Amino acid sequence: MKEEGDAGTFDEWLNPRIALDRVSNVVESATAASVILGRLKGGQIRSVAESFTRESGNQIVDSGEYFEIPPEYWNNRSSDGFWNSGDVEFELAAPFHSINFEVERVRCFTVRFDPIGVHKLIGNFPKKTTNWLKPHDALTAVQAAFPDIKVASKAITDRLKGGLLKAEAASSSWDNNNNLPTSACSIPASHWSHLSSATGSDWWDTGTITVRIYRRERQPPATGRYFGIKFDPAGVEAIIADAPKRPMAVATGSSTLEPMRSEVEEPPATVEMGPPVSDTLLSAWFELYQRAYTGMADTEENAWRSASGMFQGKSVSRARIRGLRGTRKRGRPSRNSGQSGD
Repeated sequence: MKEEGDAGTFDEWLNPRIALDRVSNVVESATAASVILGRLKGGQIRSVAESFTRESGNQIVDSGEYFEIPPEYWNNRSSDGFWNSGDVEFELAAPFHSINFEVERVRCFTVRFDPIGVHKLIGNFPKKTTNWLKPHDALTAVQAAFPDIKVASKAITDRLKGGLLKAEAASSSWDNNNNLPTSACSIPASHWSHLSSATGSDWWDTGTITVRIYRRERQPPATGRYFGIKFDPAGVEAIIADAPKRPMAVATGSSTLEPMRSEVEEPPATVEMGPPVSDTLLSAWFELYQRAYTGMADTEENAWRSASGMFQGKSVSRARIRGLRGTRKRGRPSRNSGQSGD
């Protein structure tokens, strides 16, 4: 039962969806729910329902407000859609002194979790620190493998729906939580199959999507919004790596895959117009490039064209490309290569 003082702090406790989003920042989204449930069952995270009913057979035998849910109840959870609705039902074996052996049902409404227990759970895991990509940057990168923008966008969304490409949001809000913004969270793969018609094609630029999640029968769908979306670069790299390789001309004789040129040669100034690309974005691009272009395909020309295509309207000099790739001489080595001169 509720302890003294809980009523005054109930509004500060976390609804299940917010708790799940926060824990998803430090563990895989697919396992975040089971991690929280494990703590609920063990009593490390307290849970309170704003109201409850206890039923035996078809009769309500007890009801009340601010009911603290015993940890052992979480071993008998039978409700679907709990994380979004916040309502949960438990099926309990009849007490040994019962004469009708009816199963007891305890229905808890508007459940909240103790934030202290949730924060302690989060503190046990290292924070994710990766340089993730905005949707537009990811789409541009994938277009290096799939030039058709429709094909590239489908390749990304298919991976999102299948859970092969992870996505995170800077914050989210849900209509069943008074549209209060949450902290950073992972986006469940299943939500990509429930994009609302309010999500237009401009989400690649805005980084915002709207989803409609259907809950239990006879309940209206929950509408949620994710803001500041970014993608795991490893998942984007995998899309590019799995794409069919384009045929390339094979080097013959003394010819090479790129024409001989001076080490100081730069492209025309008109090609290098625009603000320079930041070191952070250029380093993220280079990680993708190294996976997509290997062996004979790894040339300065291919690297520069790839970077220029990804950062259209911005300046990417060949000198910065060389700095990332390292100094590589072109053409055949001389006979005296490696020998000291007079």
